[in-house]
Amino acid sequence: MQTQKQQEGNTATQVQLGPRTHLFIGSYLFLISLCVDLILTGFTANGSPISFLTVDLLELIIFIVTGLGAVLAMIALFWGHRRHVRAHRRPFWNAHSKKMGALLLIWTLLMYVFAYYHLDRQEEQQIIPSLLLGYALLLVLINFSKRRTLYFLSFLSFLMGILSFSFAGIGFKCLFLLGLSHIVFGFFSQKSKLKHIVS
Repeated sequence: MQTQKQQEGNTATQVQLGPRTHLFIGSYLFLISLCVDLILTGFTANGSPISFLTVDLLELIIFIVTGLGAVLAMIALFWGHRRHVRAHRRPFWNAHSKKMGALLLIWTLLMYVFAYYHLDRQEEQQIIPSLLLGYALLLVLINFSKRRTLYFLSFLSFLMGILSFSFAGIGFKCLFLLGLSHIVFGFFSQKSKLKHIVS
């Protein structure tokens, strides 16, 4: 049976999404969905400089934008976890960090395999729903600390994924809402954290 000190040390090394991490991840999801939506709107609009792009080049740009956003979100996740464990004077590269790193690597590879599969079958509209469902699974897998916020965001991402599968053309709007939810959670978490420090 673990002592209270061992339990506290174990909790300190678990993956946490602090207020800043929520704000960063939410901002990246928000900006990705907004940028891609603007690119697609410009591609279909007459007289827009983006409308002169080829379909292959358009897909490459969207792929780069979403890939960059995913990388930045993972960096934010690792950086937020680093701040959390350092605040408790624990080593960053611990069992939980290694497990999280392995899960993120496997998840990234699987998501890109799914993306290429959908592109090969000319099912581009299925990529965002797959990413949303995959993100819901990822949040559950890395939620070692069993936080309700992550379970709620996972459920929200799952719901957004199901909706975007069911209704064509709303994938980026669902991604936009998920990013907005992260930002709102981050804002209120930061606010409650400041109140706790003041009191």
